[in-house]
Amino acid sequence: MFEFMQNNAGAFLQAMGEHMLLCGIALLCGILICVVFCITTYPFPKAQEKIIHVFGFFRLIPGIALLVIFLPVFGVGTFPAVFSLTVITIPTILINLLSGVRTVPTEIRFSADSLGLSPWNVFFRIEIPMAVPFLLLGIRTALVDLIAIATIATLMGSGGLGRFVLTGLSINNMPMALAGTFLLTVLALLSEFLLSRLQNWYSIHYLGVTK
Repeated sequence: MFEFMQNNAGAFLQAMGEHMLLCGIALLCGILICVVFCITTYPFPKAQEKIIHVFGFFRLIPGIALLVIFLPVFGVGTFPAVFSLTVITIPTILINLLSGVRTVPTEIRFSADSLGLSPWNVFFRIEIPMAVPFLLLGIRTALVDLIAIATIATLMGSGGLGRFVLTGLSINNMPMALAGTFLLTVLALLSEFLLSRLQNWYSIHYLGVTK
């Protein structure tokens, strides 16, 4: 496996770059959509509660199953792959973000009201900062899922490490398949480690949470 990786280092580096770019664009689009959605629905807490239940249902559907459903609908290409992966990230990130905003203690809201802060000031200066750890948790989960599911997105012509895994399995080339799987595992573990450290750092330095 490692000998195969060494002999094809250039191809693997290119595929890893494609995989990271694909996941990064889908993740950023998902975060942007969720943040905008959270802001626009903030004045309607009952609607947010219903949204959590609806997206909680979609969260039960495996991401790979959704990608297979999207494949015949949107066809092949980079844009269909990014769009499909973005849709897959939304439930996890949105549920965590809305839950973080809604779990701010009532006492803190009352204290902010007594200081004369408007509802939007409370939202942007108190609730959003306190919800960031929940948002980061959702991003961690979504990114690890993306790295795995983007392997299947290779079937949409998006490139990435998935082509080594799928091609290796189809032609019974185990060193190729194992090399692709190994790099996918490294990416997933590295992203989980870095984002967990970022979440802990934010909680300690900005929220005063001690571990």
